[in-house]
Amino acid sequence: MSDEQSGNDQSADDGASKIWESIESLAESQIDQLVELYRGEWWCSERERADVEKMLTETDLVFGIQRKDDLSLIGFARALTDFSYHALIFDVIVAPEYRGLGLGRALMLQIVEHPRLETIGVKWLCCLPEMRKFYEQWGFSAELGQLIWMRCPSLDE
Repeated sequence: MSDEQSGNDQSADDGASKIWESIESLAESQIDQLVELYRGEWWCSERERADVEKMLTETDLVFGIQRKDDLSLIGFARALTDFSYHALIFDVIVAPEYRGLGLGRALMLQIVEHPRLETIGVKWLCCLPEMRKFYEQWGFSAELGQLIWMRCPSLDE
């Protein structure tokens, strides 16, 4: 585990990075906190707790960051994978009051350095254009060659 993953990154101005630690599963109370994190974002604001519980049950790998003092969830991401060829990274999110302290970077390091994901052929994610530079640090590229992403929305949309 890197210094940043253990909450010992010395680069944060206010020492806030020393108050957190990485986790790979969520406690019951943290599911409610995750739902609250989702409610603050346009892309997931309508997610309901029951659906989030189901999502967590069916997710292959969970990556979280919690405060050491009260164990509150302050960062989250997840991956779906076949553990051989592809991994899809979803829901990289940091609580607004903790943004800019390196927690998004810590989540991505948890993901790309995870022993079960290190050797996977391709890791995929979807992001807004302004986040491209952030994800390019880990080799992500918008250049897909002849590939295109396609989606099939549910009938409810």
